[in-house]
Amino acid sequence: MSKVRTKARYSRFITVAGFLGPFLVLLVVFRLIPIAEVVLTSLQQFNLLRPDDRTFIGADNFVRLASDYRFLKSMRVSATFVIGMLVLQIPLALALAMALRGSQRGIRRIRTIVFSPVTMSIVVVTAIWRLLLDPANGIFNGVLERLGFEGLDFITSTSQALPSLMLMIIWYQIGFTMILFVAGLQAIPTVYAEAAAVDGAGPWQRFRFVTLPLLSRTTVFVVVIITIFSFQQFAPAYVMTRGGPSDSTLFVVYYLYQQAFSFLDPGYASAIAVVFLATVLVVALLQRRLLSRTDA
Repeated sequence: MSKVRTKARYSRFITVAGFLGPFLVLLVVFRLIPIAEVVLTSLQQFNLLRPDDRTFIGADNFVRLASDYRFLKSMRVSATFVIGMLVLQIPLALALAMALRGSQRGIRRIRTIVFSPVTMSIVVVTAIWRLLLDPANGIFNGVLERLGFEGLDFITSTSQALPSLMLMIIWYQIGFTMILFVAGLQAIPTVYAEAAAVDGAGPWQRFRFVTLPLLSRTTVFVVVIITIFSFQQFAPAYVMTRGGPSDSTLFVVYYLYQQAFSFLDPGYASAIAVVFLATVLVVALLQRRLLSRTDA
């Protein structure tokens, strides 16, 4: 009997290993090993043009980060961008999902149109929006001037550049966020809202006390995903503004790129990457824990 059990367990182990093995290999090769290499590189100093001439400097790169004004500013810019995306994109996406959660053919087509920007390359989208937002010849300013308003500086103003990038990314990502909310709404049994309506609850009360609590898991997932996506933005700063004007759109990932490939300092860039990864992980975990407690 024991031999039969041992053989069954071995068979199950082989089956599980067969399914998980390729994923684990990819995880180790393309995730864990690169992360370990970045951590090791962050403890060294060398020029990108002379990669074999390395000097071990310990935590000096991390100490340097604490007094690096541009790095601290890039963290503030990224944090501001993330907060703006959460505050603006999630309510808009939820409102769209509430309006377009039906299964009628017309509503499905509208959902497809709203979702379609996500299927485009972010580089292509950024290049198109750069033309649209051009202060001198852009379509947006042309429309404003036709309507009798003064043109805006958009990507050339320190106060307007970051909001302009937010507008573009919201347009690009809102369809994806909307689909997540639509899936969450469709998973909520209609019996709860119907019971609340019978008890005299109005539309707002049903939304506030029935829909939102039952949508809590989806909301937590959306908040974490949008936070990670927003922290990782690179193409808008690279293609549209080059981090300017006056570093007003200097995202952390773009500053990391500058240190590695413009200033040829991969050790310092790796230190930025390590701190940035730790920051994103801590923020995502805190969001998940705080929102889960609130929804409980």
